[in-house]
Amino acid sequence: MTLRERVRDFLAEAPQPCTRSQVAAGLGLSPRERKALEGVLEAFQREGLVEWVHRRYRLAGARGTFTGLFHAARGGFGFITPDHSRAEGDLFVPARETGGALEGDRVLAQEVPGRPRGGRGAHGREVGVRPEARVLEVVERSARPVVGIVQGGLLLPMGSSRAPIALPRGTGAEGMVASVELESGGAALSVGLRVLGPLDDPRTPVLAAETRYGLTQTFPEAAEREAAILPEDPDPSDLQERKDFRSLPTVTIDPEDAKDFDDAISVRKESGGWRLWVHIADVAHYVKPDSALDAEARRRGNSTYLPGTVYPMLPHALSSGLCSLKPRRDRLTLTAELELDDDGRVRLARFHRGVIHSSARLSYEQAQAVLEGRESAPPEVASLLEAALEISRRLFQRRLALGTLDLDLPEAGLRFGLSGRVEEVLPSMRLASHRIVEEAMLACNRAVAAECLRLRTAILFRVHDEPNAEKLEALRPLLNTLGLGEASRGDLSDPFTLQRVLAKSEGHRAAKLVAYLILRAMAQARYHAAVLPHFGLGFAHYCHFTSPIRRYPDLLVHRNLAGALWGSPAPGADLEALAVHCSATERASDQAEREVVAWFQMAFLADRLGETFDAVVLGFTRFGARVELVEHLIEGICPFNAVEGDFITVDGDGLSARGRYSGAVLTVGDEVLVRLMRVDRLMGEAHFLLEGWPAEGGGRRKKKTGGRR
Repeated sequence: MTLRERVRDFLAEAPQPCTRSQVAAGLGLSPRERKALEGVLEAFQREGLVEWVHRRYRLAGARGTFTGLFHAARGGFGFITPDHSRAEGDLFVPARETGGALEGDRVLAQEVPGRPRGGRGAHGREVGVRPEARVLEVVERSARPVVGIVQGGLLLPMGSSRAPIALPRGTGAEGMVASVELESGGAALSVGLRVLGPLDDPRTPVLAAETRYGLTQTFPEAAEREAAILPEDPDPSDLQERKDFRSLPTVTIDPEDAKDFDDAISVRKESGGWRLWVHIADVAHYVKPDSALDAEARRRGNSTYLPGTVYPMLPHALSSGLCSLKPRRDRLTLTAELELDDDGRVRLARFHRGVIHSSARLSYEQAQAVLEGRESAPPEVASLLEAALEISRRLFQRRLALGTLDLDLPEAGLRFGLSGRVEEVLPSMRLASHRIVEEAMLACNRAVAAECLRLRTAILFRVHDEPNAEKLEALRPLLNTLGLGEASRGDLSDPFTLQRVLAKSEGHRAAKLVAYLILRAMAQARYHAAVLPHFGLGFAHYCHFTSPIRRYPDLLVHRNLAGALWGSPAPGADLEALAVHCSATERASDQAEREVVAWFQMAFLADRLGETFDAVVLGFTRFGARVELVEHLIEGICPFNAVEGDFITVDGDGLSARGRYSGAVLTVGDEVLVRLMRVDRLMGEAHFLLEGWPAEGGGRRKKKTGGRR
């Protein structure tokens, strides 16, 4: 550890400001180091890292300093996940306060007051000011390489506003996507260029994500050895003392291309209600604490899914073999048995170590076809699906009564050709069969959380903070303009107010936009060792239990619940550290997936320069309008400076823009026609031209989205 690092750590832990002599004595510095100390402290002062208070030194804002992992975002801003779990979760870092931090860097940061949020929260508390953070120093550079495009002897980092990186002379690889590693100071190259591939090669974005996020499908040799000695099917001795559900009709419902099946359901109609069984793969039976398999699963935190490939949390022998609930194969489970009344209220929950023999493996599309009578299925499977559909409707109504928000927006699905290139980008379909699985899993997770609280067993809870009240309040003028003012009366931080807004907007041409803007005001769900509410679901307590193949928190819940129920307690774990770690790995996986999807979206558009598209205005920046293509759900920007013969500025409310000379007005929610001008592959952004912007006179080009379908 350098002298600089030792001094910084000493001041961070000091209970009060220290003189230079106290710092030297506290660190036990040699005479030579004492001479260097003065220079270190002076440098810290120049950099704003320490304050000079009454002839003593203290770390700048020491009471609010912390270390954490920095996550970069497009636009130059970022977020910090503190090393120690905190009630408020990640802190936002404005672009001007990132201090040169890059994705994955460990930073020393200071809490600073954010902008006033205003209003009151959902439970009547004053919201006040939400803290933000500024980076004081990069403590440790991420080992992740920087990925970019080689151009003119430079590496231009992709999706980042950081400066180009000079490459050694004669490197070559002009126009190729490549990576370099930085030395600890972040300025010079420590390793030569690694070429990942041409920009238009469909394999390149996946290689780029692997490189940036350290993804690998290869497991440590010790973990592979442990997986290799496991059988293909449960040993008969494993079935002893387990509840036998093999005669119970049971199905799995998953995406068509799913490789692992970690949940299955059974349903039976009974007098006065229903009985629902949610069977979850008993991964904990095979992955033991302190094993090599467990250590690697914990390190990964979760599986990462990229288009066309998966980086599993567990080796395939487990994730798509022994622990996958394959049809017509015996599989071990932890099963939640829920008794529900006619209104969908859970009257009783029991938990079992079980064994199942799944009747069928269905895709969402197959299950939907059976429900609609377009495909046949064995009678027991068809009746199971019909009963599950009825239960899902009643469970959903129960959630609405608790304040849940139904914000499941369609996503852009990618369809690949035989060559691996994207042939189409279309919205994914939301089916009733999706709701069946979702409601069953939510009910199971909630019941498990309640049982763990009853048993007083420590687990990782899934929590979701109240939304940003300021962002929600900023929607009110738009809601009024769209004719939704009556529905939005009252506190927009109250989930029931948001429910009214969403319900009133159904059938409205701006319904998707309203849901999108509400979603943007929401906090990010995360893991926490303490019992905190889940705002979006309206649950006072909630956890993840239903995906132990692909999420480490679920595996941990399995162990601790089983230990509390059947007397085999799992070893203690630092839950706060695990909560931070698993939240960070989840964020990294989500970011990797978004980057690869955006890459393929830009590749799809790159062949369509000059084409026109219908779009909807999502919002404004100082420089242009953010739009989303209606058919493809791809976002882009319409730069104002590309509009000839007019000068467009954004109104003070940020909800509309107008031309100084034409008087034309553009409002959030308007439908517009746009022409694709440019695809910025470096930043992953499409630029469009507003078609038909009037050169003179006022008025919108097209009818505003205030009408109904």
